[in-house]
Amino acid sequence: MTHDTWTIKRVLDWTSGYLARKGDEHPRLSAEWLLAAVTGLSRVELYVNFDRPLQADELSEMHAAIERRAAGEPLQYVTGEMPFRHIVLRCERGVLIPRPETEILVDAALEGVDAAGEQNARVLEVGTGTGCVALSIASERPGTLVTATDLSPRAVELARRNCEALGLEGAVEILECDLASCVDPKLMGTFSVLVSNPPYIPTRVLAEEVPAEVRDFEP
Repeated sequence: MTHDTWTIKRVLDWTSGYLARKGDEHPRLSAEWLLAAVTGLSRVELYVNFDRPLQADELSEMHAAIERRAAGEPLQYVTGEMPFRHIVLRCERGVLIPRPETEILVDAALEGVDAAGEQNARVLEVGTGTGCVALSIASERPGTLVTATDLSPRAVELARRNCEALGLEGAVEILECDLASCVDPKLMGTFSVLVSNPPYIPTRVLAEEVPAEVRDFEP
């Protein structure tokens, strides 16, 4: 990509073709995500601004993002964020990317909260990662108090930043420890729901059965 006139449409088309040749299974979607992140536009807005030229700094940032994606790095790491249910989360290397099926786990947890019928139901999540489950529960059931733990300092730091960005500090407490070892013993009998979605891919199958972008980039 050179720095002559590159409109949004031209960049989308070029990026889609390039990523397709590199083996991306969804090259157009990848191109849209990358360009939306670089320009600050939504994917819909890209299509109503086809003739808008990219600035030199945007082209440079887009070029770097394209090369990372072409090397197989997950989109969520390249763009630094991902939508999850009704919230947007920061995503970074060193912390597992939430999977779409994790939203089903949130549904199950919310059913448990509703069944408890308590004004300030308590939820304990073990292995919070980005905080996607804990933060979704708190945002979708105001008044619910969530305690979330993780053994990884990097995950805890990221989950806390996501919590702060969503303004949920008063509803979600994020602690660093193994399982629930750091949870106040006085609270252990007060949780209405216990939820966890730990890593579940056996090491022995990583090389053969797991996509390269998961095996090579996620912890």
